[in-house]
Amino acid sequence: MSEKAPLGVIRRLFGVTKLRSSALTFWLLLFLSIPVALWVRLRALRLDEAAEDRRGIVGRGPPIRLLAAGDSIIAGVGVETVDQSLPVHLARALAAQGRTVHWQLHGANGADISELCGDLENLVVDAAPDIVLISIGVNDVTGLTSLRQWHRRFKSMLSLISVRWPESVLIFAGLPPMNKFPLLPQPLRTALGIRSTQLDNTTQRLLNDVSDGIHVPMSIDSEWPEQTMTFSADGFHPDAAGCKRWAGHLVTALKLSDLPQSITKSSGANL
Repeated sequence: MSEKAPLGVIRRLFGVTKLRSSALTFWLLLFLSIPVALWVRLRALRLDEAAEDRRGIVGRGPPIRLLAAGDSIIAGVGVETVDQSLPVHLARALAAQGRTVHWQLHGANGADISELCGDLENLVVDAAPDIVLISIGVNDVTGLTSLRQWHRRFKSMLSLISVRWPESVLIFAGLPPMNKFPLLPQPLRTALGIRSTQLDNTTQRLLNDVSDGIHVPMSIDSEWPEQTMTFSADGFHPDAAGCKRWAGHLVTALKLSDLPQSITKSSGANL
């Protein structure tokens, strides 16, 4: 969107900063989106979680433990089986580099950052994980979690993980650009895209201060079909092929030979 578009006009008329004008645009578009938001809520296809075992082992080699926690992406919504989900695709990608991967999933459809913090505090794991994969935030966008609340709760989550599993590497699957979701009509699509970017930027800044934490941003680029996220029937969750591509980008962000002491920061992922 160029400076001549609504965002630039708002800045000139009201003399607000880029951050404040972005927030103003979000709330304005959200207000205008109320009718279509209600329509989406009534008409959206609702898919179930993949109902299978939430733990497994794959590969041969030195052992590594993967704990995946968060929202519907972790729970396997959008794919037919757990084996097609993002965490298990990541486990297989890690195994392909000569590791025995013990994976364990704890995801819930509709979970937000507040629920995830509660789950992590009480979570029982088989053993301390070497890698913690987190996917969270989309439900905070749709549930209108404030930026201040997101910042505070994400910091709490980081502290909780650091205390419970101090030797683990945290990899955060960045919030998707929701302005590219097929399900969402305009202007709702633009509004939620603004908000998802705001939350993801906050996440990235917080993780920059975590030595064993990595944020892997995701972009959906329609100009590169072979790299682009493909969606499930609901137009909201990635399908099996999309999860496989996403997992491939996540694994390139990890330097396995140095786990769990250090990681290599990634410049991002195009999905």
